[in-house]
Order: sequence, then structure tokens, then C-alpha cells
Amino acid sequence: LAEMTDEEVSRSLVSIRGVGQWTADMFLMFHLKRPDVLPTLDLAVRKAMCHHFGVRFSKNTPTHEEMVEMSRHWVPYRSVATWYMWRLMGTMTQKN
Repeated sequence: LAEMTDEEVSRSLVSIRGVGQWTADMFLMFHLKRPDVLPTLDLAVRKAMCHHFGVRFSKNTPTHEEMVEMSRHWVPYRSVATWYMWRLMGTMTQKN
């Protein structure tokens, strides 16, 4: 797995019954320590990105494509930016 690209690892993991894209993204970030992973299915990341970028959050927005576009300035460190989005989400929930 270490020699495979992020996309190859994701495809390989998602082919396993019960493993989805979110799990594959977490594996890439935390086990393989890949620096440029954006878990677009993570609800906290979606909400925090909307807050950060001033975009309305709904069940269907932002889309995967919109999140990739919003995060283009974070490449090649989207895993680190994801950690910041989780932290931002934590501060948002503490205020409520």
C-alpha cells in the first residue's frame, strides 16, 4: 500500500465489503500519513468548510466537487487543513 497512489489505495480499500470512502480517507491520513487527503464525506469537515468559506450548508451542499475547489489553495497539505477544520468545528460546537 505504501507505494500505491492515494486513489489506488482508496479503490483497493473501498472494494472490501463494509469499507467506504470515509474509512479509506482516514486510513490514508492516519495510517499511511498521506499529506493531501480531503475527506469530503466527513460531516464535520463539510460544516467547518462552509463556516470558514462563508458558504451555506445543507444536506446536499457543499458537494465533493465544491469542497475540492474550495480547498485548492491547501494542496498539497489538505490533511493538515482537515485537522484545522475539525478544530474549527470543535470551537463552533463549544460556543453553542
